[in-house]
Amino acid sequence: MSVTLKSKGCLYDSGNLPAACKPDYAPQRNAKPAVGFVLCRDRNGNATAVYGQDAWDFNPYRLSAKKINKIFFGNVFDEEGAEQRALIEEAKYLFYCLIYFGDGGRIGRLNVSTLGHYWFSLRKAMKFCYAQKKKPLVGVLSLEQLFTVRAFLDAFIREGNFDKGAFSGMLGQLLRAGKDRLGYTVLNPSSFNLKRPGSNQHPVIPTRIYLSLINVTGDLLGQLYQGIGTYESFIAAFADEHYALNLHTQKCLGLGGKRNYRPDMPQALMEHGLSEVFTNEFACPFKRDLQTVLLKMQYLAKTIIHLYTGMRDQEVMRMTYNCLSQETVRPTVKDEHGVVRDQPQSVSVLTVYVFSTTTKFTGYKKEAAWLAPGEVVQAIEICQAICRGLAKLYKVELDDECPLFLNPSILGYYRKNTEVIVTGFRSKRLQLNALQALTIQSEDLVELAQSDPCRDFYSDHKFVI
Repeated sequence: MSVTLKSKGCLYDSGNLPAACKPDYAPQRNAKPAVGFVLCRDRNGNATAVYGQDAWDFNPYRLSAKKINKIFFGNVFDEEGAEQRALIEEAKYLFYCLIYFGDGGRIGRLNVSTLGHYWFSLRKAMKFCYAQKKKPLVGVLSLEQLFTVRAFLDAFIREGNFDKGAFSGMLGQLLRAGKDRLGYTVLNPSSFNLKRPGSNQHPVIPTRIYLSLINVTGDLLGQLYQGIGTYESFIAAFADEHYALNLHTQKCLGLGGKRNYRPDMPQALMEHGLSEVFTNEFACPFKRDLQTVLLKMQYLAKTIIHLYTGMRDQEVMRMTYNCLSQETVRPTVKDEHGVVRDQPQSVSVLTVYVFSTTTKFTGYKKEAAWLAPGEVVQAIEICQAICRGLAKLYKVELDDECPLFLNPSILGYYRKNTEVIVTGFRSKRLQLNALQALTIQSEDLVELAQSDPCRDFYSDHKFVI
């Protein structure tokens, strides 16, 4: 289904959204929407963003596997009064105009993540307008004053600590929305210093380092694959909140004598035949380490999928539990007497919802397939085994909606309100030492320089030998 916001008067691609998901149509020209106007609905038809409410949630339309932040208009100011409320209502209408009447992207749509960047800029603008109250000769500004008076906008840009590129994009969208809808003409962002700093394309990975990555991850994959048959039962055992706690902690909790004691982590690993698996890079001496170790295991699997398929980050993160299928590339060959001459040939194919080159410019998720060699199949099977164990803790079904990279945060100390979400791999604790140990050598730098002659890799501190 379509998951981007479409300008030109409607919020969605009507050909790809089920009827229950469709929001309301926008009023024409400068008519403000009613309080109950719906900007976004989930797949069940429940409104998640209503114009008259101060919390708007556009997660049903996101392309990313990761959840985006909700927009909380009521949290901009520490206290609420008439002046703050006036800014909030003004911001709501501007944001509404951005969604319905802006002209964003290559295909005229604004992605919800882009709206998130615009909201951050608009929030900064609201706070700036209210902060002028401390200046008696100025007083509280409206957003209209900020966006139409050059002196005010100059001051905001000088003082503001925000993404200037995103702010420029937002002003451009409001400028295209037009005076008929806004009631005023926004200053042209091109007349201000709002350029993004220059950035380089991500460099190629030198051949030697790429092959080293394959070798190192292959060894680690072999270590983890030994436990493929017991990950599920091992993780499911943690439904008992006292399972794998050290004996001293269990004594302090007063569990009722030795007969009621649970095995500690080393004993639990031994009972499940995982002592040789959870070693070195994946050592797990205590229960508190298990969540991080499982994240490392998922991170290794994700790295292998990238190495062998070339999938993008979110293409991998959108994979579901049932992502492997067998495709027959050659059927059984029989002669005229019905005798089988050639057996059917099959390959493993990884099928996921992706955001690829063909779908990137259409703005919706489209199913695609990648050839999955043996290493990728093993990596996915490890993730599936982990997912089965975690699914029992989350009490969710292993269907086409269940993410393959289910977040192991359910194993943390604050598990009661844990939401079913995909794993995030931002923590530096997840970086595998074996991968970090790979270094750049002179031959790698030569290859980098040849890959992009216009770029000076030799002077960049990130590529020091």
